[in-house]
Amino acid sequence: MEDTKTAFRIGELSTLTNVKTGTIRFYGKSGFLSPAKRLLNGYRMFEKNISTRFAYAVLFLGAL
Repeated sequence: MEDTKTAFRIGELSTLTNVKTGTIRFYGKSGFLSPAKRLLNGYRMFEKNISTRFAYAVLFLGAL
């Protein structure tokens, strides 16, 4: 079954990448990772393609 989800909340991205939410927020503030949008309740939503790139970057940095 294909995953049709197009965006992830910060907690979901944290679970997918095994990176703490605080670290994701840090990368967001530094401009390395920016949320696609914020919902009315303030939740950050990250697009799937950005989430995938971030996951690869985390894997690369962890291998250094």
